[in-house]
Amino acid sequence: SVLAASHLVIVPTIPDFMSTLGLDLFTGDVMEGLRDRDVKRLPMVLATRYDNSSHQQVVLNAMREAAAAQEAEFDMFKTIIPMKTGFATNPIELGPEPTIEAKWADGALPVIKDLLAEVKAALA
Repeated sequence: SVLAASHLVIVPTIPDFMSTLGLDLFTGDVMEGLRDRDVKRLPMVLATRYDNSSHQQVVLNAMREAAAAQEAEFDMFKTIIPMKTGFATNPIELGPEPTIEAKWADGALPVIKDLLAEVKAALA
């Protein structure tokens, strides 16, 4: 399977009640299939579209607790992708030679760099 051949399974998830309903089921099913192939690395959940509302804070904390549990079916990135209009600029608007700084403007580039560092660490 493609997942068994993957080095890392990233599961982007909005930390709200509806978006996380199937998270344990999905990651549990993924891990059940991967354990049969002796793959031990847990899927990594990436919190996205985070708006810092009290509801999302509660759900994010619950997700982190679930990831820290002894029988966890997933792990979590520390990096959180914020809910932000214009998080990534449309590359067509940037012209023929866009820079990464222009694409990920307004505070987005440090978030992307943090995520990249975590992905590299997970793959090490």
